Amino acid sequence: MLLAIPCLLYSTTKVYRSKGTLKTACLLLWPDGLPDVSYMDYIYQVLFLVVTYAVPMLGMTFFYSAMGRVLWGSGSIGEMTQRQVDSIRSKRKVVKMFILVIVIFGICWLPYHGYFIYTHFDPSILYMKYVQHLYLAFYWLAMANAMVNPIIYYWMNAK
Repeated sequence: MLLAIPCLLYSTTKVYRSKGTLKTACLLLWPDGLPDVSYMDYIYQVLFLVVTYAVPMLGMTFFYSAMGRVLWGSGSIGEMTQRQVDSIRSKRKVVKMFILVIVIFGICWLPYHGYFIYTHFDPSILYMKYVQHLYLAFYWLAMANAMVNPIIYYWMNAK
């Protein structure tokens, strides 16, 4: 909720004419200018990247690694029954699932966050013909992460 406060405070609409028709755009109007020139927007995007991407990636990596070490390393001494072999195989499959969840999260969300950081350094991209399509593709990919996780869980766990 705290990350949404700047959007609440600085969001506005702007009506402009494009090819003879009136269009309305919703944008953030920071105290120091529009996002393409605003240093406040850049700081906000970096903070947003850290809070919603870097911290979750580090957290998942740390905690899944800790669980994975326990699961992967668990074995038994001496001869193993088939049930023990199946149990070890199942635990190792869970570790592989952890790795896949982290990788998919990284792949899905990095382009979205990278887009906003990149536009600060090259604002001309905002005026390219298909930039809205590119943004929507990155947004779709980020939102697809929520759909992909249950598929991964179902695919990698028969239970």
